[in-house]
Amino acid sequence: GGAGAPALNMAGDVLAECASRPGAVACIGEWRSRGKTITISERDGQLVLEMGADAPTLILLATSEGAEVWPMRWTAVRQPAAGAALESKDPLYILELATPTAPRLSVRRPVGDGKVDFVRAGLELPETATGAEPQARSRSQSPDDAKGGLTNAGASGAPEAGKFLPGDWSCPRCGDHQFARNLSCRSCGASKPKVEGSSGAVVAAEPAGREALVTQIKRGQRESHSFKERWWDFCDKRGNGFYDPVRHETRFLEEFMEKEQGAAADGGSRGASRSGSRSGSRPPSAS
Repeated sequence: GGAGAPALNMAGDVLAECASRPGAVACIGEWRSRGKTITISERDGQLVLEMGADAPTLILLATSEGAEVWPMRWTAVRQPAAGAALESKDPLYILELATPTAPRLSVRRPVGDGKVDFVRAGLELPETATGAEPQARSRSQSPDDAKGGLTNAGASGAPEAGKFLPGDWSCPRCGDHQFARNLSCRSCGASKPKVEGSSGAVVAAEPAGREALVTQIKRGQRESHSFKERWWDFCDKRGNGFYDPVRHETRFLEEFMEKEQGAAADGGSRGASRSGSRSGSRPPSAS
């Protein structure tokens, strides 16, 4: 009908633009999956993948070394600090595109079976209009996960709309619907309300300091770029690449902050030693 014509025309324009690009840069554009958006662009001769302000910028490297080999694959690595070499040996993600005009970009971890398909922006409506069934979603998948790792676009613990199951709870701060297993709100980080124990006594649903830890880490990322880099590195190595502190267990947050405090203490003691041995000279600041 006439209502679908503009969307179909837009889809045609998007596909025509994709077909005109060399294979190594066929993934350029905006991609969406269950409320999460990633943007791939070419900058200074490199493919750059951006997931938003709360996640690091990644560099994409074509595994085919420029040849037109389909499906085309790219590895995603962290963007190095200024002057540092690009570390291509330990990719965070592997991206795959079946053809130059394929509507879906597959994103997965180098290890494990987890995979998420991102749909090319501009092609969502035609797919729905043709009667294609939306991909089945398990109870553990989220329709609007805006933070965390790419392969977790749909595993954050947000229930499907209208399915309030026993034990699920509503956040007292923002009203977001949570699974029973969530110890804090996935949207705002508020603690799960206290619940009645079997004996009738009120018991805490989670450690009292969790919300303070989440707030402390979020504030540290806003106030210090080096703190944010250290948090991202900690999440890459030990937290499956999920950068939102709300997504992690209390012990994980405690371990990171203990590491930070230990580094600060070491830096202070070294600085004091240098200061005493160099007759008052100012110690170098900790990086």
